[in-house]
Amino acid sequence: MTIRNRLTWLFLGLVAVILLAVMSVVYILQADYTHEEFHVRLRDRAEVTGYVFLEQDELRADAFREFQRRYLRTLTNEVLQIYDAQLQPRFIEQDRRIMISEHLLARILAEKEVYFQLGSRQAVGLFYQDNQGEYIIVAAARITRGGPVWSIWLPCWRVSSSAA
Repeated sequence: MTIRNRLTWLFLGLVAVILLAVMSVVYILQADYTHEEFHVRLRDRAEVTGYVFLEQDELRADAFREFQRRYLRTLTNEVLQIYDAQLQPRFIEQDRRIMISEHLLARILAEKEVYFQLGSRQAVGLFYQDNQGEYIIVAAARITRGGPVWSIWLPCWRVSSSAA
């Protein structure tokens, strides 16, 4: 093998390794951003649920209509649940698509905000205090952005954890 061929193969290998490294970093950064952005959207949906069901009696009618108009977006296969301090479903019938254990509800009460996974859905549980009492709001939905590979890597990338 001539020096020219060796240099060509060396250059080709070096470029391939650099390209692979750059593309891997871009993929990991995109996956992390998508995951964080989805958590923000889930948290927003949980807060909106609290406002819609618990604060409606305290808002003026025109302010509430404006709020509904701005925040009536839903996530893919979204499930919303509200529980009271005794861990019983309130305002909304308990959805059979997700089953939330009392242990997890107690953890949400203790930690105030918990991100977790329910089957194929990502979920957030929020502690919500209102003049009517204390409530737990759970919002769960499926991630649709990022494609099927994303759902394979997600459990490896982030284990269920509390918000920082």
